[in-house]
Amino acid sequence: MSFDDLIAKGIRETLDEKCAEYRPTGKKHNFSIGYKILRGIIIRFRVKRVPSVRSVNIILTTVISMSFALLGLGLFKCVLKGETK
Repeated sequence: MSFDDLIAKGIRETLDEKCAEYRPTGKKHNFSIGYKILRGIIIRFRVKRVPSVRSVNIILTTVISMSFALLGLGLFKCVLKGETK
């Protein structure tokens, strides 16, 4: 064994001893349904979601189509006003 292996083994043994003091020996704790639901809600709304490329493309396509539609409607209105005079 090299010196590094001996140090790693000693650290592992020390950590195992320290963790054994705090490790529960009894039954695993089960959280209530209400707690699980609230925790899920908090986690869901705290996470900042980054928009995907697909959603950005859909948004840009929608904005550009609406601007063209409004521009076309404005031009159509100007043409109709010009014809009625």
